[in-house]
Amino acid sequence: MSKNERKTALSVIALMAAFGTASWAQQPAATQGQPQAQPAQPTAAQGPWTLRKLYAHADKNGDGKLTKEEAKGHLPLTYASFEEIDKDKRGYITFDQFMAFTNKRDQKLADDILTQWDKY
Repeated sequence: MSKNERKTALSVIALMAAFGTASWAQQPAATQGQPQAQPAQPTAAQGPWTLRKLYAHADKNGDGKLTKEEAKGHLPLTYASFEEIDKDKRGYITFDQFMAFTNKRDQKLADDILTQWDKY
């Protein structure tokens, strides 16, 4: 593996860790005049704050259901894999489905990178 390939692989792993597991990225809900304690770990329903923001940004009508049309232009990988994610064929995906897909995709990417490293 070349030096540039190693740098790229390490960058990808660092991004995956930041998006997938960083509790520091979780933002507590603000209450007027009262700071709230930040949870130590995000719950599955909350997910990392960055992914929650991406999902909410794409969910234009704010109903908590992301349609394929809403994903188009905002979440290209989700849009391209929409039928795979929407296993129930309801025409929308929930945040939990979005998180499961993102985690599965990131795990596969990490496995692929580690497999490449094993060859050297």
